[in-house]
Amino acid sequence: MPALCVLVFSLCCVTFAHSRELVSPPGFVRTYVQSGETLSDLTPRMDHWDLILKVNRIDEFHLPAGQEILIPDMEQISLAQQYMPVPVFYNDKTIACADRAVIVFLEDQFFGYYERGHLKHWGPVSTGDEKHKTPTRRFAVTGKYREYYSKKYDNAYMPHAQQLSGTDYFLHHGNLPGRPNSHGCVRLSKEDARFLYNVTRVNDIVWIVP
Repeated sequence: MPALCVLVFSLCCVTFAHSRELVSPPGFVRTYVQSGETLSDLTPRMDHWDLILKVNRIDEFHLPAGQEILIPDMEQISLAQQYMPVPVFYNDKTIACADRAVIVFLEDQFFGYYERGHLKHWGPVSTGDEKHKTPTRRFAVTGKYREYYSKKYDNAYMPHAQQLSGTDYFLHHGNLPGRPNSHGCVRLSKEDARFLYNVTRVNDIVWIVP
């Protein structure tokens, strides 16, 4: 199996450009959010709401009035639904040989969940702000807590928390305002936090990259 992993690793190189600018990828257009507008005002298609939140790195409570966001182009909806802001294969031998791994891309504020180096799921994150930088290195999951309360920040509720080795930082559900905004933890949407909690195991890799 290691030899096969090395072969896959060498053949499946993917280049990934980091950019946090609001660039319209194929299948999306920009739209200006007016004060008081909701997702239903932007599009009546409820099945598109989750995609809008994901691609803009926000949750339903942080629709940014007075700013532009990306929404699916109805004439290119199939392209929008295929959009992936992270590599479909991660070019690293350790990740290519790992049964499960989570990679957090700080600059882009997205994560990818990988099995044997292949992307299975992605979503938005909110990591540490300027005063509370999220560290960049490889970690292991050392603890999993369906319900957890911060021992450091006012007993903050952190559901579906997974602790990163050697730190007080966690992957957990939390607010997603579209920018780095945490005290160093990696915040996830409710659905993504639950998903990762259910699929990962203790000692799985969490790699936070710049």
